[in-house]
This record gives sequence, structure tokens and C-alpha cells, in this order.
Amino acid sequence: MRPHYCLTIFLFFAPAVAFAQFDFSASLGYGTYSMKELKEHQQDIQAQFPVDSEITSSFPAYWYYEAGANYRFKFNFFVGATLAYGSTGGKINYHDYSGEIDCEHRLRYIAIGVPLGYRLPLKTGKMSFQFELSPSVYLGDMELEVTAEINKQRQTQTEVFQSTNFGLRPSIRLDRKTGPVRIFIQAGYYVDVFQSNFTVKDNSDYYLMNSQNEEVRANFSGLRTAFGVSYGL
Repeated sequence: MRPHYCLTIFLFFAPAVAFAQFDFSASLGYGTYSMKELKEHQQDIQAQFPVDSEITSSFPAYWYYEAGANYRFKFNFFVGATLAYGSTGGKINYHDYSGEIDCEHRLRYIAIGVPLGYRLPLKTGKMSFQFELSPSVYLGDMELEVTAEINKQRQTQTEVFQSTNFGLRPSIRLDRKTGPVRIFIQAGYYVDVFQSNFTVKDNSDYYLMNSQNEEVRANFSGLRTAFGVSYGL
């Protein structure tokens, strides 16, 4: 009975495996980021300035870049992998005739995703919708730099922190086939499920805290929109 059972499984999956193909994609995206705790930390630092200062940037939306590959089966289901790079940041500034004080949070990340989804071809044959859910790991790297220049004497202090976040990104994509490639637009929302604190890069026993002695964490939750191209083999 066992050889017959194995043969039945092979015959069931063989058509799907035979039809399987790879899709490679590259896109330029625009993302928003919650960063509630980092914004509060920025306000804590501003309150410690010896003079009135201004927050000139507070973790705004910014461009990101993503590349990926999907393995598509006969019934239009797919699984894949993506790699993205993005950044955001914040800045506090004060300046007058005697000098200038700056405090900058420079946050960069690499996001690794495993999209799972379904492609729905439209009747035109050239266009399709794609629905996906992508579990993602965000590896954050933040430089916190304070620079003071008074009477042409400049001092800079920099500390580097790291964090690891995990979340989910549901999204929908519309693409159109143009020759050998597909052009697409995509929109989704990333939600952080797990957030680690910011540990010092050279010593994980130390981490970033606010004025209430609470741990400060990144929150990458936000909208994700993108425009890109894909190519299938």
C-alpha cells in the first residue's frame, strides 16, 4: 500500500511543480513610520538643551528600496523572499551668532520578508491583482550624535544602537504585463508585532532609555507604497 500511496501524492503535486516558475522584482517604495517612543525620546533630549531649540525633523516618511523573488505554483499561489533597505531620522537644532548645537537620530534598517500570497489574473489577460501577507524581520541600526560648536570649537559625541523587530505586512498589488516584464504598484501596511529595545552596538548590556528610565524601542509600523517591475522565468 505504501508505494501506491506515494505514487498518488506524486501524481497530485506533479502538475503544480511542473508549472512552477520564478518571478524576480525590484521596486522603489515610500514608507511612513510610527516611532512613538523615539519621538518622545527626542523631546526628552530637547528639554535638556541649555537653550531653546527646535525639532526640525521627527522621523518622517521616506523612500525605501526592495528586491525580491517569488516561487509561483500552478494555482497562482506563491511563496518568496524580499530584502529591503530604508531610513528615517530626527534632528534637534539650535544656532545663534556664537555657535550651534545639533542632536541627530539617524535610523537605518534592513527588512527581510517571506511573502505568501495569491495572484488573481484579470479577464484582460495582461493585468492581475496580487494579495500577500509578508512576515518580516527589521534589523535597525541607529546613530545618536550630538555636536556642539561654540566659538569655533567643535565637539562631537556619537553612540550606535541596534534593534530587532518582527511584524506582518499585508498588501495588495496591481500589475500589468508589458512585453517580457510586469510593471506594478503596491500598497500595504506593516504592523510591528515584537519590538526589542535599542542596545549599544558594542555592548548589549546597555540600552537606550528615556527620562523616566523606560526602555526606548523603534516602531516601524506604517504605510508602505511602492512602484516596480518584475520579470518571470
